[in-house]
Amino acid sequence: MNNRLFVAVVVLVMGFLLFAFASVQSNNNAILDRVAMQQDKILNIQQSLNVKASSGQPSFQIISQPAAAPAATATGSNVDVGALQNQIKMLESRLAALETDAKPIIDQVKAQQEAYEKQRKELEEAMKKVYDIEIGNSPVRGNKNAPVTLVEFTDFQCPYCSRFHTISNDLLKSYPDKVKYVVKNYPLPFHQEAKPSAKAVLAAKEQGKYWEMVDAILKDNSNLNSAKYEELAKSLGLNVDKFRKDLKEKDAQFEKVIQADMALAQKVNVRGTPAFYINGRMVQPDPQMMKTAIEEALKK
Repeated sequence: MNNRLFVAVVVLVMGFLLFAFASVQSNNNAILDRVAMQQDKILNIQQSLNVKASSGQPSFQIISQPAAAPAATATGSNVDVGALQNQIKMLESRLAALETDAKPIIDQVKAQQEAYEKQRKELEEAMKKVYDIEIGNSPVRGNKNAPVTLVEFTDFQCPYCSRFHTISNDLLKSYPDKVKYVVKNYPLPFHQEAKPSAKAVLAAKEQGKYWEMVDAILKDNSNLNSAKYEELAKSLGLNVDKFRKDLKEKDAQFEKVIQADMALAQKVNVRGTPAFYINGRMVQPDPQMMKTAIEEALKK
């Protein structure tokens, strides 16, 4: 999503540069037209002088007072042409500077496009594979003997995990006894509350309220902190003192669980959260695509 924002900003910058380039080019063309007009005037003046000279008139008439005006015009035109040529050089210099300034942005956009294309191809390859994802000691929601296993690697602070959490619960309702749901931890490094919230879920598990805490946190994970976890624990009917004690005394144990989940995520090519797998095959977080994958798994 950040990449999309960056690309949008780059596109706006490129649009501005292209507009500036077009404006400068338009000005350049206008100046060239003016130069051409001045050159035509000079040629006309020179032709007029040549005609008078060839008509046999005394040479002093050419430099007499009446003839001084065209001469002055020619001199002024020469001066104007020189000024316009200087302006052209200045505009050309500005164009060169714009091109120089735009090059790093263009190169960055190309690099982003190449990186995106690489990720897209890697994702396509990953979605073709079937991974062996062990449930281990992770709690299971739904029928433990269900033929289809839905595994989600989640970051409890990730806004997209919060948004897509209802998909998993809806699938369980759509396929009762046929789908079981498992959550694995994949806290992203830039989410400071990702690990603490995962540990709060594990502490709630100690009192049999694992899924209740999962749902409570993912319902609204916009303002997570230690006070929030205790507030949720109290609302779920947990012994808050025990909850607080388990968070402190079993921190190393909870950390070990999280690290194991993260190692598993690396093995199955998790690239972000939420990441869903149906019977070991990666699937996009789209309800219809997930239902199609479940139907195919049930046929097998």
